Amino acid sequence: MDSGRVTMAEYVMKTWAPACGSNLARKTQLHYEQLLVKHVLPELGPLELRAIRPETIARWQADRLAAGHGRVAIRHAFDLLGSILQRAFEGGQIQTNPARAVRKAPRPRRAEVRPLPPLTIERMRAASTPRDATLISVLAYAGLRPGEALALQWRDIREHSATGTVWSQPAYQSWRRRAFKRSLDGAGVEHARPYDLRHSYASLLFHEGRSVIYVARQLGHDARLTLSTYGHVMDEFEDASQLDATTAIADARAALANEEPKLRRQ
Repeated sequence: MDSGRVTMAEYVMKTWAPACGSNLARKTQLHYEQLLVKHVLPELGPLELRAIRPETIARWQADRLAAGHGRVAIRHAFDLLGSILQRAFEGGQIQTNPARAVRKAPRPRRAEVRPLPPLTIERMRAASTPRDATLISVLAYAGLRPGEALALQWRDIREHSATGTVWSQPAYQSWRRRAFKRSLDGAGVEHARPYDLRHSYASLLFHEGRSVIYVARQLGHDARLTLSTYGHVMDEFEDASQLDATTAIADARAALANEEPKLRRQ
């Protein structure tokens, strides 16, 4: 076959993967396979290597970002594409590496949110008093901001301080430093803020298969902010089976119940 007419998909499968893939750790192989299948090959795979130009790559990157895929994932895919094309250049299949002429998408302005899964939330609740576990549930499973939780009244969910009065800001800060920190330690979480539990609520909704518009409304966001904040979370659930939040929480509680006898035997 004329090397100039080899497509990206053919080159990856017949040349790049056998030469480079076998030398990678299994975890890295799986990561690269996911990037190729999800981001690179659907659009660029059918193209001949010599037809992939800087403008082709720039348009591919812009299209992936416009489709709502997280910047971190696209940057990883870009790096992988660049290394594949560099190998093709060194092997004489193409005259230059077109990826070198394209500016990679900038990093997100802030670190990607990492929602705590239901099992971690349940471990936090197990390490807390009933009152503190209730507040953790409100933040993680109802998606309230801490400030919104502080404003709740008896007619809402009867969340109150130990003395029966409405929570003050100093009382909340004391709870955060002590009770919330104790729940994190009990769950083995190195660092998180009460506000971060709101991300867990969003994650549960995406796992249910809810749309960006729906999640945005539940969080009180506009859709653009929701997409920029949780695009990578949506990526992770794109090929996963849908699971309603009630079942996810029930499964986590069942898993925790199975953990506790094992811990007592240790």
